[in-house]
Amino acid sequence: MRPVVYLPPDPDRPGDVHPLAAVGLPDWVDGATPVPVGKGPDEQEGGLLYAWPPARTKVSELEWLSALPTHDRPPDRYYLGLDPNDPPTERDLRRRFRVAGTAVVIDGQAWEVPAIEALPQTFARNAFGQWVSAPAERYANFAAQAAAMRHALAGKRKLTTVGAVLDLSELALQQNYLLTPELISRLGLLTTTPTLREDGKEDSSKFPVLLAAIGTGD
Repeated sequence: MRPVVYLPPDPDRPGDVHPLAAVGLPDWVDGATPVPVGKGPDEQEGGLLYAWPPARTKVSELEWLSALPTHDRPPDRYYLGLDPNDPPTERDLRRRFRVAGTAVVIDGQAWEVPAIEALPQTFARNAFGQWVSAPAERYANFAAQAAAMRHALAGKRKLTTVGAVLDLSELALQQNYLLTPELISRLGLLTTTPTLREDGKEDSSKFPVLLAAIGTGD
C-alpha cells in the first residue's frame, strides 16, 4: 500500500501553495485528497491526512515515519503512515512517468534506476544558431550530479565520499519513484553488493544503485 501522509496543523503554512508542496512533497500532490482525521500521530488535532485512494484511516494502526530535517526545512513537518500488514512495494511507489534504466534487485523487488543517457532532453538553439540539447529541467539536477560522480570515479583515485555516493543513490531512486529519505531508509533500499576479491575474501564495497545511475560496473 502506498503510504498516507499526515501534516501537522500549521497556521503559518502559505495559503497559495498546496500543503504537500509547502512541506517539500510537491510530487505527491497529484490525486491528493484530504481524508478525515482526529488526532494525528503527533497527538495534535486539526492536521491534514492524505491517502491514495482516499480512505478513512486509523492512525493508531499505522507505522509512522517523521520527516527528517533538511538544510532549509525543519523535522516533523510531515509524517508517512505505513500499513504493517501491507508495506509499500516498488509498484506502489512508481511515478506515472518513468525513465528507462537498469533494474536493481533489492530484497526481491526490481527497482528501475534511470540511466543518465536515457533522460528526456530539451532542445534549443545556441548563440551560433546550432541545435543543442540538455536534460529536461525535471532531471537537470540528477543529470549534473550523476555526471560529476562518473567523472570523480573515472580515475584510479576515487575522489568522492560514501556520503556523496549515498546522496546520489537516493536521488537516483527518487527519479522514478515517490520516495522520501525516511522511506528509503525504512525500506532498506541503499545497500552494497558482495563481491569476491582475488584473495577469496568477500568485499561489500559496491553500491548497485549508484553504479546503475552512472552507467559503470567499475
